[in-house]
Amino acid sequence: SPDSKSKSRSSKSTRSPSNRKSSKSKSGSRNSSSTTMSDSRRRLVRDVRALSDSDEDLTVAILSRLVQATRSSSARSDFVEANGISNLIGATNRYRQSNAKVVEGCTIILQNLAVDPDHRRSIIKEGGIKCIVGGMKNHPHDETVQELGCAALRNIGSGADAATKSSISASGGILVIVHA
Repeated sequence: SPDSKSKSRSSKSTRSPSNRKSSKSKSGSRNSSSTTMSDSRRRLVRDVRALSDSDEDLTVAILSRLVQATRSSSARSDFVEANGISNLIGATNRYRQSNAKVVEGCTIILQNLAVDPDHRRSIIKEGGIKCIVGGMKNHPHDETVQELGCAALRNIGSGADAATKSSISASGGILVIVHA
């Protein structure tokens, strides 16, 4: 009958756009997800670069974002590739005497990075141990700085070779841990 054909067509046409719509949203989600990943990588690289010339308050804000980001293994690799360790240590050295929050952010990031043996070598090469030790010495009564510094040094020294352990000792790492 003509009525049943028109109902059938109308229900088909009703399904088709919604099916197309859900297909678009599914593919849009995939595109959105890959865009989000690249956007977050761009933000991370931008933050790493901004560390080199940021003022003290901006440095604290950037470090807070980088602490969150470096919990992810891919972000840790992106951070290292973007010259993050060098910029991080430079920013920390600028403000470590006056701002315990800068030292806290730095030590958490270095602790996060040090779970990877290749990153440990970069931390040592860039002066990360001296930076951590210096921060702990500058804030001897700040329990958070002391705890985070010990944890970062532990991660750097975990499963380390004799040269790494020697670097920790030569930089005063053992002494600050004992006094923490």
